[in-house]
Amino acid sequence: MLAELILAMVVSAAPPAGPPGRPAPLPQAITTRQTAFTIPFRIQGAPPAGQAPAEVQLYVSTDRGATWQLHSRVDPQQGRFSFRAGGDGEYWFLMRTMDRSGQLRPQGDARPGLCVIVDTAPPKLQFEARAVEGGRLMARWRIEDSSPNLDSLKIQYRTSPIQPWQPVAISRSEQA
Repeated sequence: MLAELILAMVVSAAPPAGPPGRPAPLPQAITTRQTAFTIPFRIQGAPPAGQAPAEVQLYVSTDRGATWQLHSRVDPQQGRFSFRAGGDGEYWFLMRTMDRSGQLRPQGDARPGLCVIVDTAPPKLQFEARAVEGGRLMARWRIEDSSPNLDSLKIQYRTSPIQPWQPVAISRSEQA
């Protein structure tokens, strides 16, 4: 069974209110092992008369926003884009609407609304354990991964095959 990854964005059809301020912060990156996913969108705000969106455009950047490529265009009623990554890496997404007169919104600098890290390579793990004095065990491990999630690291042990697994406490300094 193939799971579908769905990532949502909101695109504004109305021009921003008030004077321009500090640029919005970048969205938190989402890491996934999937190379194909759906990006639904919702058009927010009521546009002024004559500026109703005729299409929604999805732009993608693979160089952290230095350059943007138009990926696809859809009717606003479609409500989603399909995306297939060409490989592992960081993908930034930006959506804009185009009205019937050909005006793109929002205007100005391109700011991503979604950042996705595609990481299909499994982590490489090296683990060594040896007995030391006093009946204790010493364990060392090394993890190589381009997008590690150290909060997911868990180490457990058991003293025999019929005993339950016991967790080992790991401090942050040991994870460095």
